[in-house]
Amino acid sequence: MSTSKKQKVNKKGKDDKKATTADSGADESKAGSKEGSDAIIREPATSEAKTEHTEDNPDGVSHVIRPDPTTDRPPVSWNVTINPIWWALFFLSFATRLWRLDEPNQVVFDEVHFGKFISYYIHRTFFFDVHPPLGKQLLSLMAWFTNYDGYFPFQTIGEEYDRNLVSHTYLRLLPAVCGSAVPLMVYRIVTELGYSHYSASLAAFFLIFDNASVTQCRFIFLDSILIFFIVLAVLCYVTFSNDRVHFSTSWYRKLVLTGVSLGCVLSVKFVGFFVVCLVGLHTLHDLWLLLGQRRQSNYDVLRHFGARVFGLIFIPTLVFCLCFYVDFRLLYRSGPHDAFMSREFQATLDGSRILTHPEEVPQIGVEYQVAYGSHVTLKRMDGEGCWLHSHPHNYPVFYDDGRGSSAQQQVTCYGFQDLNNWWVIQRPGTENATLDSPPVAVKDKDIVNLVHRTTGRKLNSHNVAAPMTPTHQEVSCYVHYENISVLQDLWQVNFVKRSTGEKNWTSTSTVVQLVHVNSSQALKTTDVRLPEWGFMQFEVTTNTQAPKEGSQWVVEEIQFGVNPRNRTAGDAVAGTPIPMWFFSKFKEMIWTMLVKNRELTEDHAFSSRPLEWPLCQRSIAYWISNTSMAQIQLLGNPLLWWSSSLGVFTYLSLLGFYLIRRKRQVYDIEMPVWTQFKDIGYLLLGGWVVHYVPFFTMDRALFLHHYLPAIVFQVALNAVVFDHVYNHVLPHNARARKTFFAVVGLIVVAVLWAFYVFSPFSYGLRSLSPEDVASRRWLVTWDFLIRRPDGQIGMLI
Repeated sequence: MSTSKKQKVNKKGKDDKKATTADSGADESKAGSKEGSDAIIREPATSEAKTEHTEDNPDGVSHVIRPDPTTDRPPVSWNVTINPIWWALFFLSFATRLWRLDEPNQVVFDEVHFGKFISYYIHRTFFFDVHPPLGKQLLSLMAWFTNYDGYFPFQTIGEEYDRNLVSHTYLRLLPAVCGSAVPLMVYRIVTELGYSHYSASLAAFFLIFDNASVTQCRFIFLDSILIFFIVLAVLCYVTFSNDRVHFSTSWYRKLVLTGVSLGCVLSVKFVGFFVVCLVGLHTLHDLWLLLGQRRQSNYDVLRHFGARVFGLIFIPTLVFCLCFYVDFRLLYRSGPHDAFMSREFQATLDGSRILTHPEEVPQIGVEYQVAYGSHVTLKRMDGEGCWLHSHPHNYPVFYDDGRGSSAQQQVTCYGFQDLNNWWVIQRPGTENATLDSPPVAVKDKDIVNLVHRTTGRKLNSHNVAAPMTPTHQEVSCYVHYENISVLQDLWQVNFVKRSTGEKNWTSTSTVVQLVHVNSSQALKTTDVRLPEWGFMQFEVTTNTQAPKEGSQWVVEEIQFGVNPRNRTAGDAVAGTPIPMWFFSKFKEMIWTMLVKNRELTEDHAFSSRPLEWPLCQRSIAYWISNTSMAQIQLLGNPLLWWSSSLGVFTYLSLLGFYLIRRKRQVYDIEMPVWTQFKDIGYLLLGGWVVHYVPFFTMDRALFLHHYLPAIVFQVALNAVVFDHVYNHVLPHNARARKTFFAVVGLIVVAVLWAFYVFSPFSYGLRSLSPEDVASRRWLVTWDFLIRRPDGQIGMLI
């Protein structure tokens, strides 16, 4: 060691050798680093380390080079932040929804339908449902993982599950997990909107202890899967909107995840379109604000627009189409619902009767001559695409306006191919339903009978006012025609359009009018739908025979027709499935789903109207035990739903108050708080509106569970309104803040108590006495069930 360094050491204290040694060692280290020498990192010396006096270290100074903490890190490390509140909510959410998931050990409500659908997927059998396929595919995937063989029948509500055939607990697991995740995602949404963890916890707590949310996710239903993707889409969009590093990898990832979530929610149920509208409106608003930012170049604005088109339009559309593509590939075998689809669609299914028994199958798209004894379907040429149809249901004796009817069998125009669309062309005066030998073709101006093939009744018209258009004559099929003195069942075939040189009635090419002989009026449709007693199908009447819309018909399908070479229709040879372009199948399936969904107008004992939902005025009886009064009811937590409805009113009141005050240039809250308050209105109030208001326009049967997506937004809005009032309406009034805090605490306790009171209806584990059921019936509109002394089940009166 140099003399100058020794002098420095001595200056720091000769009496403390250890201190001198340490300081000298440090100086040596610094000197060594200045000289640029390479250091070897050694294990740091402990306080007990001994030094040796060697030739290289005459002073016995310990040379320890400590690692640089900025560069010397473990190969893998995590920084973990534990949020005990979130984990408590996690436990509560999963516990309330997974507890005793195997009970009841019986088929509950719509498990009858969705259980069958799962079996169809397992067997690769085609079936038809009004909902898109993703939710059913996910349930079927869970069944496949559990080795379910698809042989449990799912015949009736209350049917006992055979554990040797199906593990229903695993089938219920996916909806339960999806339902458990919803409160946790709502927690994250509230925090992403800038509100406190306490507000987020309150929103999640309320959803955890909502009886309806618990009940709906514990069974093989689609609703919890739907709500999961709705909330996931909103969460992804909020995180995407909060990401200010535009066009980064993280920004694009969040955008794509939003698009995938939107595609998934739309692929579970068509009502998922509501959240697509919500995100779409927010996106348009964001783009409009971007246009007003001068610092954004035209190129950047176009990039923003293009990215959103890709992420929020193309990606959801791709996911939606992909779900149907997978569905068509999975369900390739002929099934019980083939008749819902067109003949071309049926020909793509393995084992379809069109392929296995072509001699029994009608011909379509090929010209055959219509002969006496031919079986045909008659399709309207213009306007609404529908087929002449009848079914074994009679007109009501009196219509709603008091007019009387013939009370004979209904004749309608039906928008789908159906067995009841088939008619036999019969020679008047005969009862022959087969071809003559040799066949005799029907020509222009010939007189025929049209006999409904399924019921065997003849088409007729008479001087009775039509049900919806009184200026027209009613068309019906005779009931007990043998008791009618004057039959009016003759129809003249008048050609309107035909192939050049063709003298006979041919399928696909000859357009005809069917003129009633007795009244000289043409058979036509009026584009007016019949009421529920007519299954919302189109009215068929007779009117003047002038060529007007709705009176022109063409034979689309034909059995026992004759071609020019006298070969009967149906002589084709059985073959393999005939491919059909994906988008043709996709278009047909979507259209059929939408139309069939619109036709679900039949009233149900537990159906309800939207006005009854916010105040929880109706319930749905899902199940009752075969041996006791244990039952499951879909019923919201009434105290939660009532307080949440009050929260919506409070938000709207505050919003109106602020708008009026700001118009008068009185600013009660700061601009960032005002912007945040508006944002929750755009998202949470907007989410509630788009998932609630559209149901007022629907004529189909509606149920309480249609309101469950809206209640998620309503509950979250209620929690943030509490936060806003506490922090910004009452910021300086200590007594008022304490009172308000106590009121919120009372609401929390009351919600928890109400959940406990109605939990027997959520889980169905405890048998209640008639007195217990009556004591829980807070509203007379709740449809609770009781078992009478004679063992029969009835409504609590």
